[in-house]
Amino acid sequence: MTTINTINDLMRLLDESPEWLEAVRSRILTRELLELPRQFAQFVETTNERFDQIEGRIDRVERNLNRLMNDFGEFRGKAAIDATLKDADLIADAVGLIRIRDVSRGELLRLARGQDTTDIPPNDLVSFYAADLIMEAADDDGQLYYVAVEASFTADERDTRRAIRNAGYMTRFTGQPSRTVIVALRTDNRVNEQIASGAVHWYKMPERNMGRD
Repeated sequence: MTTINTINDLMRLLDESPEWLEAVRSRILTRELLELPRQFAQFVETTNERFDQIEGRIDRVERNLNRLMNDFGEFRGKAAIDATLKDADLIADAVGLIRIRDVSRGELLRLARGQDTTDIPPNDLVSFYAADLIMEAADDDGQLYYVAVEASFTADERDTRRAIRNAGYMTRFTGQPSRTVIVALRTDNRVNEQIASGAVHWYKMPERNMGRD
């Protein structure tokens, strides 16, 4: 027979006899309190499910937003190129030249194929063929030039590198001097030094050409 003389005896007995502990707990605690652990576990499970549903909705929203941003970027890029083609004569004039004609992509392809291009990465050649605009132009003395133009809503280092590279290819393939132009509403601060040095000319695109006229 178990003798209980102190509280410690009682605590030891409860530790050793789980069924006694449960009986004491049932006597002391209300049914609502006894149900709390199970209810809390159920609450956690339900909350996690709801968070999973919210996260799924957020993921869908982010995917849709990314698609919209990509579509908007493509729209702005096309608008910039359209504006460039519209102002081609003014762009040539901005660098002291008179526009003669635009060089087609087929001509660019034939020019490159007529040269040794083994030192040029294939991706660079593909990018060259897809130049936004390359013009044939002349100065007042009749000296022939090529003008390599890259257009963007905001001109950055990538646009500038492509324009300079394309101008270099035209000089290499034709033996004629070339000019480099970036067309944009605004420029990234990182290209300001190249603009200031004259390595590239910035033709500021009039906002009327972006569908606001």
